[in-house]
Amino acid sequence: MDSSKLTEKKLHETDAKTNIQLDQTRGITGFFYNMYIRDSRRFAMRFVGKTILDVGAGDGIILANSGLAPIEMDISAERCARLKKRQEYVLCASGFNLPIRSETVDGCLLIAILEHTRRPQCVVDEVHRVLKKGGEVAILVPNDVALTIGRMLLLKYPPRYPGHLSFITPKRIKSWLRERFRVTRQYNLPFHNVSFWLSLYHFVFLQKK
Repeated sequence: MDSSKLTEKKLHETDAKTNIQLDQTRGITGFFYNMYIRDSRRFAMRFVGKTILDVGAGDGIILANSGLAPIEMDISAERCARLKKRQEYVLCASGFNLPIRSETVDGCLLIAILEHTRRPQCVVDEVHRVLKKGGEVAILVPNDVALTIGRMLLLKYPPRYPGHLSFITPKRIKSWLRERFRVTRQYNLPFHNVSFWLSLYHFVFLQKK
């Protein structure tokens, strides 16, 4: 599949049919997926009784059985249909144009999402719009170089995950913040203090000024 020839929506619909996210939480890759799911849920649990939005929720594995009542949003109709079987509040929409009023959300998750779009900054801009002043967002992005090497070692094809359309680095995220967000915490996974280039994932937590 040549992702460059597909619209993002069609690409995500194709991915939704073949990529069941629960399967990714098993085996060798599952160890690392569960690591960032755990940290994402820990962030989300700070918003009990408040409005939390999960952008690109996929199959909802991050907040499943959390006791929260999140707004689960995904661009894929296939995934939204699966989400509606388990979650009450589901939006089928694009991260470029969130159907949510400005300054109404307390917390937001952007977990392994920005690399799946050709216009990641647009998603960050929309999240900034819907967050209340003082609202927070957790962003996780993969080190695509490390993940590609891992896929090659596991004999997976194509070497780069087919749904990844952008390579996001901590420096690139920082360039999008301007004076709009304050970084409250950031670290890499699986080891917090190891360089991003020697890690699998980068986590950054932001607060809207």
